[in-house]
Amino acid sequence: MSPRCRSPSGSTPSSGLTAGDLAASLGEVTARPAYRRRAAALAARLRAEDGVAPVLAAVDRLTRG
Repeated sequence: MSPRCRSPSGSTPSSGLTAGDLAASLGEVTARPAYRRRAAALAARLRAEDGVAPVLAAVDRLTRG
């Protein structure tokens, strides 16, 4: 990943980030098979979640209470 994009924690700070830095970082991580595998696994987990049901249950509890 571009050294300019990395903070000491390994995250990408948004301040001072240029389009070129972002493009370089995205190109690097999308070329790594391990990142693609983890992203695919995460996408599958997100698709399997029912994100609406817990929200509706909480709203129901709040409106009944």
